[in-house]
Amino acid sequence: MSYERLEEFGGLVDFLEKHPEISLKDIPTTELRITHTELKKLLDSIKETEDKLYEDKKKRDSKEKLVSELIVRIHSLVVASYGPDSSEVNSVGLVAKSDRKKPVRDPEKEKIRKEKKAKEKAAIEKAKEESKKE
Repeated sequence: MSYERLEEFGGLVDFLEKHPEISLKDIPTTELRITHTELKKLLDSIKETEDKLYEDKKKRDSKEKLVSELIVRIHSLVVASYGPDSSEVNSVGLVAKSDRKKPVRDPEKEKIRKEKKAKEKAAIEKAKEESKKE
């Protein structure tokens, strides 16, 4: 429930208190006032908790950003100090340069790529010939 609905309910309870000649038959106006007060306290408590959670999340995000930057700096320091191909690089969770896989081309994809390139070249040549005829 929003604060707007709570205010609306509070206004209706005020109205019923000012006009005792009308009321709900099954719930006395005093009970309505108690319900309004209890709900307001609950909404205020929830708002305070949400505000605290928001602040804690902002602090957490700030610390996570700092930690990420420090990790990058430490990795760079290790690579600069020991070289990109050292065992120390592996010990901090990085992959040494010599351990990296060399790219391997798929022969089937290579064949398709060459065929496509040949078709494009043929189309260009054909367009050149047609433009010379005109």
